[in-house]
Order: sequence, then C-alpha cells, then structure tokens
Amino acid sequence: MSHTDANKHNKKDKLENIISAVLIIILISLTVAMMGEVNKIQGNARVVNYAGIIRGATQREMKLEIAGQGNDDLIEYLDDIFSGLMHGGGKYELTKLDDEVYNERLNTLNAYWDELKDEIKKVREVGYENTDIISMSEEYFYLADQTVGAQAERGGDHVARQCLRLVRQRVCIRSLPFLPHRGKNSC
Repeated sequence: MSHTDANKHNKKDKLENIISAVLIIILISLTVAMMGEVNKIQGNARVVNYAGIIRGATQREMKLEIAGQGNDDLIEYLDDIFSGLMHGGGKYELTKLDDEVYNERLNTLNAYWDELKDEIKKVREVGYENTDIISMSEEYFYLADQTVGAQAERGGDHVARQCLRLVRQRVCIRSLPFLPHRGKNSC
C-alpha cells in the first residue's frame, strides 16, 4: 500500500471514529431525555393519585370528627401531602406541576383546608352539632373534586404530549445508523 493510500485510509478511520463518537453522544442524550420523560409521566400520575387521596382522607377525617374520634395523625398526613403538592418534594416526593389552573385550585383547596382545621378545633370543643363542619366538609369535597378533575383532565393532555415526545425519541434512537464496523481489531 502506498503512502497516499495509507493517508486516505487513516483519514477514513478518523472520520469513522468521529462519526461513531457523535452517534454515541446522540444516543446517550436521547436515552437520558427518554428517562426524564418517563419520570415526568410517573410524577404526574403520583400527583393525580395524591390529589385524590386528599379528597378521600379529608372526608374520612370529617366522619371521625363527627363520631368524636378525631385523628391528628391523619391531619398531619394531609398537611404533608398538601405541602408536597404545592411546593414539590416533601415527605412523599411529589412533583409541583406547572399548571396554572390546577395550582390555583390547589391553593384555594389548601386555604379552605386551613379553615376546615379551625372548624375541627371547634368540633372538639363544642361538638359537631354546634359548628358548620358538615356544610364546610361538603364545600371542601366540591373544591377537592374540582381540583382533582382539573389535574386529571389537564394532566391527561400533558401525559399524552410527554408520551408523544417519548415515542419521537425512541424513533430517533432506532433510526440512528449502525456504528461503522471496521473489522476484527476495531475497538
């Protein structure tokens, strides 16, 4: 092989190495992005689940208060969930969603939860018959239902967009050409 042919062969090898490196970087980037999308989808599902827990657990607490069996641990549990939903993270590692309508409803629900906790204190002092706990509980349930519904409805659209991004990333990964094969002694 002549010196010129050897130079051409070396240039070809260098080009293949550069192309291989670029393709590997693209593959790694797409894989990391896919993992991020999967985490976002899971985070949204957890938010919908915990928003539903707030609705049900609060109604349970109201029933217990009316029966004279208040549960401070349940109230603390609800406070922890609210904190995670509103600020992200927390004890249950929840995702703070970037959804203006949902966050507005969640803030309204949280403010009403604070009022409801004040009413619980009254129930414990003077009995439920002498408070507005039942009507407030009904209003709270309505607000919670709106909050959960907003997230489930809007979250479904968000999840669909994330799934579409995930599919596009998978297609990109699968459409990458195979890395050049340079024979037995490559690598």
